Amino acid sequence: MLYPAFTKFKIPHEIHPSNQILQNLTSIAETVGELRHFEDTKAYSRLLEISQIESVTYSNQIEGNRLTTTEVESVLKGKVPKRASEKEIFETKNLLQARNFTEELVNTARIEIKDLLKIHAILTHGLLPKNLSGKFRNVPVRLVSSSGETVDTCPPPDAVPDLMKDLWLWLDRSHYLDPWLRSFAFHFIYVSIHPFADGNGRTARLMQYLLLLRGQKRIASVSAHEMYIMANRPMYYLSLRQSRREKTTGPILDFLSETFSSAANSSLSRVKQLTKNLRNENPELRRKHVFQIAKSLRSFAIGDILPKLESVPRRTLERDLQMLCESGKLKAIGVNKMRRYQAK
Repeated sequence: MLYPAFTKFKIPHEIHPSNQILQNLTSIAETVGELRHFEDTKAYSRLLEISQIESVTYSNQIEGNRLTTTEVESVLKGKVPKRASEKEIFETKNLLQARNFTEELVNTARIEIKDLLKIHAILTHGLLPKNLSGKFRNVPVRLVSSSGETVDTCPPPDAVPDLMKDLWLWLDRSHYLDPWLRSFAFHFIYVSIHPFADGNGRTARLMQYLLLLRGQKRIASVSAHEMYIMANRPMYYLSLRQSRREKTTGPILDFLSETFSSAANSSLSRVKQLTKNLRNENPELRRKHVFQIAKSLRSFAIGDILPKLESVPRRTLERDLQMLCESGKLKAIGVNKMRRYQAK
């Protein structure tokens, strides 16, 4: 028997991709292709910063933390929001530190169980007693939602060491799998084991993040899918229960792939908007963009291109066109309202 502990506690670990997950992964791949055009831009760097804040915010919110993205950003800058509890501050700082440590593991030769224990120790520093922080549980636990609803029962504490051995054996033997499928399945198996007294959800999401980065899925760093788990928590817990009940990883893999597909599409829309905003704030980049539009047209009036330049005031565009004419890049024909322009 290859995975005796999995078999004993009826934890599904085989993967049979559904049409739904394949569609979601295709959508993610298409989004990755478009995002590549932005990777060396300031907009993409800003997207990375935003995604980190959102990932920390919503991963904590899934577990009951109340802080918003604005408040989390303040905490990470050393400020303390008025309504933030000491526990919420600890959770925020710890999760960012654990996320940074996780990223340091991307290029290591192999992920070890000791790395998982270290991630958990960072996450729960100051929140759990020392005999429970970074150590497998010695107490029974239930899988519960943030509202306290029991989602599933978990294996007894004396079974955790054998279950984790099976999980690491599975991890070593699953390198052939697509990184998305492998990371989602790990997430599910890990949560089913629930190896720690607390902090399992955040640890699962960080390990999923690590496996995706090690699988060259860099889009994970700019797609805070935790936001979509938070927005659909009942469906998340239902998918976990359904996978356990039906003894298949299908429902939870479908759900997690859907959250990443949604997050990836959102990231693409956001980086496009950030690009427009930065271009509009930078006169040189804005005028360069105006000239590129001008070259694609035989001739145009200001009203023809104003809709193509979102959030650029008409007076600003008039000045840009005047400067492009003075620099010799454009030629103005006519006067006042009848004026048209041509690229030279």
